[in-house]
Amino acid sequence: MPNYCSYSMQVTGRPEDVDLFLNEMRSNYCYNEYGCEGLTKDMRHFCRVFEAAPSAAFTFLKQVSDSHEVFLKRLEISGDCAWSVASCMTSGAYTYYNQFKEKYENRSQATTLQLESRRLNLIIEVYSEETGCAFSEHMLYVNGEEIINDCVDYNEIWYDENDNELDEPIVEGGFDSWDFTNEYDLRIAKAIFKKHGGLTTVVKAEWIWQKQ
Repeated sequence: MPNYCSYSMQVTGRPEDVDLFLNEMRSNYCYNEYGCEGLTKDMRHFCRVFEAAPSAAFTFLKQVSDSHEVFLKRLEISGDCAWSVASCMTSGAYTYYNQFKEKYENRSQATTLQLESRRLNLIIEVYSEETGCAFSEHMLYVNGEEIINDCVDYNEIWYDENDNELDEPIVEGGFDSWDFTNEYDLRIAKAIFKKHGGLTTVVKAEWIWQKQ
């Protein structure tokens, strides 16, 4: 049984692409020939993500030129995964992505934050913590570019020197805050406009309402 790693993530992009990314995060994937009823086959997925709960979603317009705007959706997702975000959502040695590619080869639908950030033109930022192995992660991907990939020591002390349990833990290490950045909105909006144009999937009435 793995250690559970808790995470908090913010995703920004076209509304339909943000929704697609959430579905990939929540995919109950299955590779068996039989017994996959009610589970997902032939869909991109992350590996061993146990929960991906959406919250704090909103859409907004972003100006990309004097005469053009695009709709963006910003969504926060929280949950937990096996061992670490690196293990479940990135590529490289000791990751589930690499294991799935080796085991299932061309059948593998496993994906990573960086791949989906590039494919769907997304800003993806995530913080995590895992107290068993005592670390905290911070990653940021913008349109497929890795901006941040950091891991630091993190520990929670729940007992004092006399072995009395504390009401709140003493935290050592970690990041000062789990604040998400919004400084790349214009960059991702321009990438989306170049690929899709403006307001391609938003009904006119909603667009007018957002403009007011």
